[in-house]
Amino acid sequence: MPAPAAGLVVTQPAALFYLVTSDALARPGDRLEVLAYSRRKLHRLTLEVKGAIRLRARYDEERSGETSRRDGEVEALEIAVHAVPLGEAEESDFRFLGLSGDVSILLEPATRLPLEVRGRIPIAGRVRVVLRRVVWKV
Repeated sequence: MPAPAAGLVVTQPAALFYLVTSDALARPGDRLEVLAYSRRKLHRLTLEVKGAIRLRARYDEERSGETSRRDGEVEALEIAVHAVPLGEAEESDFRFLGLSGDVSILLEPATRLPLEVRGRIPIAGRVRVVLRRVVWKV
């Protein structure tokens, strides 16, 4: 049975994009716990920085009406999302962007921009959702 969830914030899976940009998740081992509803069940989510992963970032960046292309290698922070349902003998069916299983979010450390989300789709296997365009609202 999962540990008690007293004092944890309850949110929805879409809020993960906001939560991972927190400065509290900056170094390997840093972690954050929240509760989230997914598929009519309440889950305890543990977000934990696993380390850095080198990846190629390619996306368009628009700021003040000007568009530029970002294309290069980045040491992205890997933040793992582990979900445990709060209930007796239940299996996790947590979904984030339709992805399940071992979901991870890869962030650009300088901007805290989510570059990629990785997970599993039952009929397709391992899947990557990759950032292609960002519009800064400043």
